[in-house]
Amino acid sequence: MKKKLERPLLKVNSMSDDKRGKLLVLLVILITLGFGYIAYKKTKNKIKFDEHTMCPLNKEYSNTVIIIDKSDKWSDSDSKRILNLINKIDISLELYERLTIKVIEPEGNVTTTSTYFDLCNPGNKANPLYENPRRILKRYRESFQKPLASLKELLIKPETSKTTPLLRVIRDELLEEKKNLRLIVISDFMEYSNEYNFYRRIPNVDELIDTFPKNSIKNFEARYIMRLRIKNKIYDSLNFFEELTHKLGGKFNKKEIIVIGGNSPRHMKKSMQQNIRRNSLTQKYKHIKSNRHSPEIETRRPSKKSKFKKQMRNIYFCKASSKRATGWAKKVGIDLAKHTALRECEKRRVTNTPCRLIDCYMVR
Repeated sequence: MKKKLERPLLKVNSMSDDKRGKLLVLLVILITLGFGYIAYKKTKNKIKFDEHTMCPLNKEYSNTVIIIDKSDKWSDSDSKRILNLINKIDISLELYERLTIKVIEPEGNVTTTSTYFDLCNPGNKANPLYENPRRILKRYRESFQKPLASLKELLIKPETSKTTPLLRVIRDELLEEKKNLRLIVISDFMEYSNEYNFYRRIPNVDELIDTFPKNSIKNFEARYIMRLRIKNKIYDSLNFFEELTHKLGGKFNKKEIIVIGGNSPRHMKKSMQQNIRRNSLTQKYKHIKSNRHSPEIETRRPSKKSKFKKQMRNIYFCKASSKRATGWAKKVGIDLAKHTALRECEKRRVTNTPCRLIDCYMVR
């Protein structure tokens, strides 16, 4: 009986070994076929790139265009703000997104528009299953990152020119009909050319809307340079470009990055308080000096370190309004109050009617 039981056990073990071998062979074949299918799909859907711009030829991509208006000078601190803005845009670029940087600059006695940079972002991330991460990172640094970094100092270098053909540059850019266009303009938006002079008159949008292609822009980002001497004209010019963008089917976004012609609003309050304190000390000393023989008034000149609890602070209240928006401010100094009131009104404005100052008086 023992011999009869041993024979079938040997047969069962031999059958299980055969099944395992077949399963292993089948598994290897499936894995090989899977990798072969993946390689076939990658070669079939392989993206072809342009040799000069590194942009994909058989795939759609977004376009980001930066226009820098260097017709008027700015300071070194303002140059750093522009450089920080360019760095933020560089970081936010998507894979294969095309970055174009154009500069309005002087060339002798003529104002020209130069293209400093025009490349697609090749990306710096790779799939380790079928790509070489080191090779991808090296290509990104040598072909995209280094050329852009070498141009940044030239882009922010301040210059001056006699004219500012901003409308023509924007029109030429829109006529190229780039898909998913994001237009970023760094300027004071004061057109000054043979066609238009915004310092004298800002034209109606309907007068030139036919010269622009419709639905040619997705986002218009105005990073404007505020010149305090002509701030009302700059606000009117921004309203013009906002209305133009809406009629072309795009979204308009504006943000102040530079203030020229005075202290910026964030530092204006502190400087005005220092001037008020200095004036109050001077007036009090003159009053004491003119009445030094009076026994009721102290003849000692106040020292610089002495602190007066009651200082003369001229606080002004200003109000600005538009068709469906208002803004008001209560600040030290009339210039700061006016500027803050206009800014608050511009934040709430939803129509094309510009904000205007309607009231401004001294509180105390």
